[in-house]
Amino acid sequence: MKYGNGRLIYDGVRETFNGKIEFMEEILQTGKGQEEIARLLVHDEKLRKKLRCLKTPLSKGTMLRFELGEKDLETLFDALCHNRFTECLNNSDEMTQIYGRPLLNGEQKINLDITGFVLHAIVMNEICREKMEKTVTEREVYYDYWETSDYHYPEFETCVPAEYIWDLRLLVGIVEKLRKEEFGGKTYRLFMEIIYAGYRYLMRLVKGKECISGKVVKELIKEEWLEKNNVFPLLCRVMLLLVIADDVQVPVIWDYDMILILRFYEMFSELKKAEDEEKTQKSVALPPEQVELLANFDEKYKTHNSLTEFSVSPVENAEGHILFGVMGMFGLNPRKFEEYALSEGECSRLLGQCGRWDAKKYGYMMIIAHLCKYIHHLEQKYVVISKDSQRFSAWKAKQEQQIRKLQKQPERSEEKIQERTQKTGALRTYVYLLGKEGENLHTDFNRRDYHDSGN
Repeated sequence: MKYGNGRLIYDGVRETFNGKIEFMEEILQTGKGQEEIARLLVHDEKLRKKLRCLKTPLSKGTMLRFELGEKDLETLFDALCHNRFTECLNNSDEMTQIYGRPLLNGEQKINLDITGFVLHAIVMNEICREKMEKTVTEREVYYDYWETSDYHYPEFETCVPAEYIWDLRLLVGIVEKLRKEEFGGKTYRLFMEIIYAGYRYLMRLVKGKECISGKVVKELIKEEWLEKNNVFPLLCRVMLLLVIADDVQVPVIWDYDMILILRFYEMFSELKKAEDEEKTQKSVALPPEQVELLANFDEKYKTHNSLTEFSVSPVENAEGHILFGVMGMFGLNPRKFEEYALSEGECSRLLGQCGRWDAKKYGYMMIIAHLCKYIHHLEQKYVVISKDSQRFSAWKAKQEQQIRKLQKQPERSEEKIQERTQKTGALRTYVYLLGKEGENLHTDFNRRDYHDSGN
């Protein structure tokens, strides 16, 4: 078992695992597992010779005292389990293969960037967003950090609603800034305050544990899975749990269950990487059957790339009529999409999503592609407008602050005048009293002079 390094938000997951060793350690923690291995070693002399840390039998060769190093655990796994697991996994479903595949890999390095998972969990939490709104000042500073970050690309924002994109960019800027500062600095504390505002229940869960192991994480997944059967947001919250554990110095144990959980993160990262690579690929020639499909579609509907023309096709088109009706439910008309016709490259990429097509399937997917293209265009416009709105709100707040400051100036001037008037009045009274005392003193002196002269 390996412990975390306490720098997850800075470095991500940078660990070396050995599935074989982790699995054998789990087996050796059970009494039955120890008995089975001891029995095997008693009867298998060849295997005993392979183990470097094996000690001599205690009595009559029936009992063994053994201390196994990591290499010995790998040797035991290969002797006991490798062939059985390989055969079992080859005939299993995908989920079973995900669970068992790390067992066969031996030592492997996992370098996982957790930024996207953590920030998604934060930005989708309403209380976290409210905390950002109240506590994060000088947003433009953090936006500058986002501009120069490695996460300044549209694909990073695909899982976030348009209205939260600038909040996500703000979080990226905060993370980039804290990574350039001293470990645990001011920006890091701001970042953790935002997390704790919306995820107090995770903090309570972490503080009640001596360590965070795969078992603890599995319990959380099981509990939240029953609430919402949505894998990606759940994985994001799990990664947030590990970041909180790092912050409050509760050790994270990277055991076999954690290896399995990290495998899901890797799967999402690999899928995302494949999607990005697909977008950068140039259009390739369509196979003959897809060329024929488009030609037949053109012949029947007079188009293969325009939703508007498809919906008004002169032929009997049940799908087109349904499309009119559904869009009308929401105040839309297919003619709205006239300028969003798919390019030939987009049609080619659309056909590349599936190996087998028919006209009905292509028609539905073409409609969905138009809607996605339209939504993407609106989202880009919204992001620009919302940024301008943010700037205007900041300018307005600054102007209102200056107005309030100016409004207070006459009040302060009046207060100063009153204060000076009071001081002047007090000074006049003091001078008057001094004058009275002077007169009395002068009279006393005169009287004394008169008596002294003998009168």
